[in-house]
Amino acid sequence: MDDGTKIVSLQIKKDLSALSNSRLKNIYRMDDGNKIVNFESTMHMPTYLVAFVVGEIRFIENFDGARYLAYAIPGN
Repeated sequence: MDDGTKIVSLQIKKDLSALSNSRLKNIYRMDDGNKIVNFESTMHMPTYLVAFVVGEIRFIENFDGARYLAYAIPGN
């Protein structure tokens, strides 16, 4: 089992957003308007725990001594 760090990089359509196990590193806009989304390295974990979500995702953010984020699809 591979328990090393992982790096997630996704090429997605311009009107979509992406989430993964680690923090967003950067977003590159491509000539066609689409984008490449790169994430920081994950902590050491097995490959089967790597996750990502791509879609029309919105979020709300709250700070109460810690940062809280809630994600949902539009209208929810």
